[in-house]
Amino acid sequence: MDTDKTFNKPEFHILQEDDQDVLNSINNCCLCGTDLIFDHKTDHINLTVKEEANCPACGIRTKSQYYSIQ
Repeated sequence: MDTDKTFNKPEFHILQEDDQDVLNSINNCCLCGTDLIFDHKTDHINLTVKEEANCPACGIRTKSQYYSIQ
């Protein structure tokens, strides 16, 4: 039995400009560019999470999405 295990180290990479554009589109308001405030509500019975994003400057809800917990 081999007791000397080699663990994979996580790979780090520098974000490219395209990656930064994607992150900005996810985290910032599409109308004014303000950082969004995210709210997560977990339903433990149905194993889902509802994610909502609101813009504090515009006062609009920009995103609402459900995720399955597995």
